[in-house]
Amino acid sequence: DRKTSTGQIQVDVPCYSPTGSYIDNSANITCQEGDLIQHGYNCTPACLPGFAADVDEITCLDGELAPPTFACDPDNSTV
Repeated sequence: DRKTSTGQIQVDVPCYSPTGSYIDNSANITCQEGDLIQHGYNCTPACLPGFAADVDEITCLDGELAPPTFACDPDNSTV
């Protein structure tokens, strides 16, 4: 469990969105919710127009993303 406790204050560890430079055809900010995802919240993957993420959401739990990344595949639904 990666929580920080100071006295009676407990802080849940957030997650950083996946790095766009490692995901082909992703948007600059890879999560629609922004670069920082709070513990227990989801990231909705963001791809460039014409591409779709291979997962619907990524969950942040204790500073770790599950799954840790995603792929942007050609969006065949627009053809």
